[in-house]
Amino acid sequence: MSQYDSTRSRERFEYLKERLEENGDDYQQVFDDLMQLEKETRFAQDEKVAKELLLFVLDYLWGQERHTTLLDLVVSLTNKRVQIKLISEHILERVYEYIENTVFDDELVYKEYVLKYLEASHGKTYCELYWARITVKYSEILYEEDEKRQSFDEIMKVHTETIGQMSHDEKVKIVNIQMRKALSFEDYVNVQILSRKVTPRILMLDEVEPFRYDYYDLVSTFFIQKGRFFDAAQALFNQLKCISLEDEEERHDELLEIYENCMISILLSSRDPEQLNLLKNILDYPLSQVKNSIHKEILRTFIKKEIITTDINKKLEIFFAERVVDSKQLETLKQRVLEYNILIIAESYDYGVLSDICELIGTEIDTLEAKISEFVISKVFYARINQVEGVVNFVTPKSNAEVMDDYLQKVRTTVEKLELANHLINLEQEE
Repeated sequence: MSQYDSTRSRERFEYLKERLEENGDDYQQVFDDLMQLEKETRFAQDEKVAKELLLFVLDYLWGQERHTTLLDLVVSLTNKRVQIKLISEHILERVYEYIENTVFDDELVYKEYVLKYLEASHGKTYCELYWARITVKYSEILYEEDEKRQSFDEIMKVHTETIGQMSHDEKVKIVNIQMRKALSFEDYVNVQILSRKVTPRILMLDEVEPFRYDYYDLVSTFFIQKGRFFDAAQALFNQLKCISLEDEEERHDELLEIYENCMISILLSSRDPEQLNLLKNILDYPLSQVKNSIHKEILRTFIKKEIITTDINKKLEIFFAERVVDSKQLETLKQRVLEYNILIIAESYDYGVLSDICELIGTEIDTLEAKISEFVISKVFYARINQVEGVVNFVTPKSNAEVMDDYLQKVRTTVEKLELANHLINLEQEE
C-alpha cells in the first residue's frame, strides 16, 4: 500500500471539486470519488484536508437541495469509529448553521433535519450545546403537532449542566421554555428546580432583559398556584418594573393587570416587615391609572396600622370579587384581614375584652381565640386568655433574669440615695 501524501490528496480534492462544479458531469461518480478521498484522509488523520473536503461536500449538497443524501452522510460520518473528533464537531456545527439560519418552506424537511441532527449528535459531549438547542426546536415541533406530553419530555432532557455552559440570555430563554411546559402539566417540583437555575444577579444583566419579563410572569404563576403569595407579589412587582413607564399609554391594560395581581398577592400574604416594605413600594409605584383610585385607598389601609373597618372591608371584598375567581383566595383574604386586625390590637393595647374585640373586628369569640392561639404558638406576640373573665392580656411577662435585673437596679438606686444622704449629713455636721 502506497504511503499517504497530503499534497497529492489536496490536489486530487481540488480536481474533483472542479469536476463536481462543472455542468453535465457525472455527479454520482465524482461524489463517490470524494467519499473515497475522505476515507483516505480520515485514516491518515489529515485533519485539514478532511475538514475542507467534508464542509465542501456538505455545502454542495445543501446548495443542490439534496437533503436526504446530506442527512444520511452526516449521520454516517459522525458515527464512524475512526472519525476525527474535531471533524465531527465541524460537521455538526455546519449543519446546525443550516437549521438555525434557514426558513424552511417544507416543514417535513425541517423536521427531518432536526431528527437526523439529534441522531447524529446523540451522546457526543463535544457538541452538547448544539444538541440542546436542537432538542428545544424538536420540542417546539412536537408542541405544534399537539404532542404536548412528548414535547415536555423532550425539553426536560436538556440538563442543568448543559444549560450552565450557555450564555446568560440563552440560558434564561431555555429555562423559560422549560418552566412554561412544566406549568402546563402542573409539574411544580420541576418548576421550582428550574426557577432556581436563574439567579437574581443573572436577571439584572442587560443581555437578559428580553427574557426577564417572561421569567417573572412564569415564577409568579407558580408561586400563586403554591399559595406563596409574598413571593408572587415580589415577582409581579419585578415584572411590573420590566415595562417602562414611557410605554404606559400603549400598554396601560397590561400594566394595570400586573399591578392589580401584585396588589392582590401582597394582601393575601402574611404580615411581616418585608410585606410592609413591599406594600409601601407598590403604593409608591408611579402608575398614573391608580393615582387616586380604590387601589391606593386599600393599600394605605394596610400601611396605616389602623383597624380595617366594615366599610373598608366591604370595598376590599368587592375589589377581590371582581378580579379573583378562586374562592380559596377570597377565604384567604378574610383570614388575612382578621389576622391584620388582631395584630393591630395586640400592638396597640395591653389587654382587651374578648366580646368587645369581636364586635370591633366582626368575628366570633371561638374564631378570635383560635387565631390568637396560632399567633402565640408561632411566637408572633405574647397573649394570655382568661376565658372566665373573658379578657386577653397582651403584656409580655418579664423573665426571671429581667425581674432580677430590675431588683438589682432598685437596690443600686437605693444605695446611691443613702450614700448621698449620708454625705450631705456629714457636710452639715462639719459646718
